[in-house]
Amino acid sequence: LNSFRDKCIEKIFLTGPMPNDSRKLEEEIYGLTDYTMNEEFYNIMGFNKDELIKLMDEQELTKEEQKEIFTLFDDNFVEDKFSVKEKVYNPSQCIRYLADYVRQKWPND
Repeated sequence: LNSFRDKCIEKIFLTGPMPNDSRKLEEEIYGLTDYTMNEEFYNIMGFNKDELIKLMDEQELTKEEQKEIFTLFDDNFVEDKFSVKEKVYNPSQCIRYLADYVRQKWPND
């Protein structure tokens, strides 16, 4: 860790027995930057509205269908804890719902 301290490593996870002193390891861990509360990275936790609209447009859903789906998404799939500036939608729930919705629209062969 000492040889890379001033280089580009921001995170490192160490497992197993270590020859380093535990105090030295703790000093290195406390020197890491915590990005978990940085709002710039909240969008990795889910979809924003523009991304969902793009997905729906690719599936050729009409604007009326999109409006109906967003009503459901706004009520059920918003992750409020991640952002106050814009809505972040739960990605797994949104993808599952859209896949089922599009599958139901397919003609039965």
